Amino acid sequence: MQQIFCPSADELKALCDSVMLRFKAEKGVARPKGRTMVVGDINGNINDLWRAIHAWLSDVVDKGPGQNIIFLGNIVGPSRRQFECLILVLAYKTLFPNQVWMLRGSHEEVPLNKDPKEDKNTTCYDTFYSYITGANYCKGVEEMFFALFDNMPNVGLIDDRILCVHGMITLELTKQLLQDGWDVAAKQYETMNKQLRWNVPSEQVEFCERNSRRQYGNRLGPKAIKAAMERLGVEFVISGSQMRRNGVKRIGDLPVVTIFSSSGIRKAVNSPLGALLFIDPEKNAIMPIFLVNIDDKIQTQEEFDEKLAAGWKIDNKEKTRQ
Repeated sequence: MQQIFCPSADELKALCDSVMLRFKAEKGVARPKGRTMVVGDINGNINDLWRAIHAWLSDVVDKGPGQNIIFLGNIVGPSRRQFECLILVLAYKTLFPNQVWMLRGSHEEVPLNKDPKEDKNTTCYDTFYSYITGANYCKGVEEMFFALFDNMPNVGLIDDRILCVHGMITLELTKQLLQDGWDVAAKQYETMNKQLRWNVPSEQVEFCERNSRRQYGNRLGPKAIKAAMERLGVEFVISGSQMRRNGVKRIGDLPVVTIFSSSGIRKAVNSPLGALLFIDPEKNAIMPIFLVNIDDKIQTQEEFDEKLAAGWKIDNKEKTRQ
C-alpha cells in the first residue's frame, strides 16, 4: 500500500517533540474553552477524519477563531491509513495547540500495538507498531511514538463542567486530580489511566463489574456514573470507544453520551453513520452532526435531516433529548 505522504524520520521526530511538550504541559487533562467539536473513534478512517476536520474548519471560518476540536482517542486502529491519520492530527495540534486537543484511546496502547492479541476484539489489518517498523524508518521511530502515547492526556474538561473520556469515568479519579492534573507517565497512575481508556458505560449493570469482554477495564452502571459525576462536580460526560449504530447514543436518562466517528468500520454490524458532537457551552447545547458514509445508501435524506435536527440540552434543569 502506498502512503499518502512520507515524512522523514527527522520530520517525525520534530513533530513528536513539539507535541510532547504540549502534552506534558497539559498534565493529563485537555482543557478546551468555549465552542468545541468532539470527535469519537476514527480508527484510521482518513475519509471520516477529513470530514471532521472540514466541519471544524468550516465553523472557524463562519464564526472566527476560538472553535476547539477534541479527539477522544483511537485515532489509530483497524485501517490501513492509521499512520496518515495520526500524523495529520499531530500536525494540526502543532499548528493550533490551543484549539486542537487529543486524548489517549485504547488503541494508543503500547502492548496492543505490539501484539494485536492483547485486544480480544481487534480487527486491525496491522498494528501501528508493525506499520512503522515495516515502513523502512530507522530504528527507534516506533518508540518515539509510544513515548508520545504514554504522555497523552486521558481526560478532557470542556469549560470545567463537561468531562470527555475515551472509555468512562473511573472511581479512582478525584476532583483534585481533575483540577490540578497529574503525571500520566507515572507508574502510580497506570491503573487509573487504563480504566479511563478501557471502562465502558452499561445500562445492564447496577453499579460496577469487571468487563469480561476486554482485557482491562470495568462496566459502570448508571449509579456508579452518577456518583462519580457528583463527586467530580461535572454536569455532562462524553465517551468514545463504543461502536454505535447511529454514531451517537445517550446512556439511559443520564447526562452521558457515547460517540463513534468512524462511519466505514465493521460493516458486519451495519454501521453506516459516524457522528461528531458540537458543543456550545454558552447556549448549554450539545448537537450531533452525522457523517454520511457515501458508500452506504441505507439512510434516506429525510432520516438524516431528522437526526441532524436532534440535540441535547446540558443545563441543570433540562437534560432530556429534544
